[in-house]
Amino acid sequence: MKSVVIHAVLACAALAVAWQIRSSADTQRQSDDGVTVVACSEARLETVKLTSESKTVVVRFQSDGESPRAWIEEQTVAKPAASGTASKGQGKDSPAAEPSTRRVAAGKRLQRLIEQVAPLVATRSLGEVTSKRLDKLGLATPEHTLEIECGGQAHKLSVGATTYGGSTRYIRAAQGGPVMLLKSSLVGDLQWASSRFMQRELHEFSLRDIERIQVSAGSASSELMHRDRHNPSGAGWVDAKTPDRRNELYGNWLARVHQLRALEYLPKDTDPGGERTPVAKATSVVSLRYEGDKSGRLELVKVAGKPTTFYARSEASNAWVTVTGSIAEKVEEDVATVLGVPLPESSTASLSK
Repeated sequence: MKSVVIHAVLACAALAVAWQIRSSADTQRQSDDGVTVVACSEARLETVKLTSESKTVVVRFQSDGESPRAWIEEQTVAKPAASGTASKGQGKDSPAAEPSTRRVAAGKRLQRLIEQVAPLVATRSLGEVTSKRLDKLGLATPEHTLEIECGGQAHKLSVGATTYGGSTRYIRAAQGGPVMLLKSSLVGDLQWASSRFMQRELHEFSLRDIERIQVSAGSASSELMHRDRHNPSGAGWVDAKTPDRRNELYGNWLARVHQLRALEYLPKDTDPGGERTPVAKATSVVSLRYEGDKSGRLELVKVAGKPTTFYARSEASNAWVTVTGSIAEKVEEDVATVLGVPLPESSTASLSK
């Protein structure tokens, strides 16, 4: 009887210890693969935000399936000039510089970031530490704050210094709790997200996915058809009006159009030329409508200057972007030949959405 009581007491003690471990943090789960800090799936991921003294980066995911899959917003705050180093004409009480903002669409490469946060897993937990050690780990005054919104719930973490070797960083929940080790790559990817994950391609499909393209410039238009597109050795583009007459010009020109890449995104609600919608106008170069296994659109315009600047907007960018001028010039040079008509020297097109 005595042994039964002892076993019962030991069992209750074990259950109490297990309960304490389980309830120490709702979002943390220990496994051989690490500690789950935020249990989130890709489908429920809403925002990821990294904040530091000089920069805030927010990745906002779209839940409606629209392209792009996410927008990356970056705001950089210029550091104030040190005392006595203000430029001529600026006193000590000069207003701080306006923060610079950048907003770009995210491309497929963003998957690398998603895999790091959904779920967010630390390599291991160091447990509770003293306030003196928190200071040494950079968590008393954190360098960064990481916030993840998932399924309507916000999770806020303090990000401290890097460990020896720099492969991991010290983190813990903003409200306190155990210190954990997180791979440094996530912080680096978020700091430079607008460059690393920017949607540069104007389409996420290849020309093999496309059966027909409507090409328009000014008042002229033509439909190009992709003959034998599933036969790599025999595929070719033709004018839909004369499908039996092959012309390598079409394929070469479309390949060049497909080489256009986004260099920089214009600020939200800004049109080529720097004016706000709906007033801005620029010279239209060409527009294309794609149909087939995938569909899409592309508008290419230019704003005269020294040099002339070319802008494009597509289903993948979903915003105006500057594109490579040398390629855009070649595209423009051959538009008339592709359409088979002489085009007017210039035509204007409204760029309002």
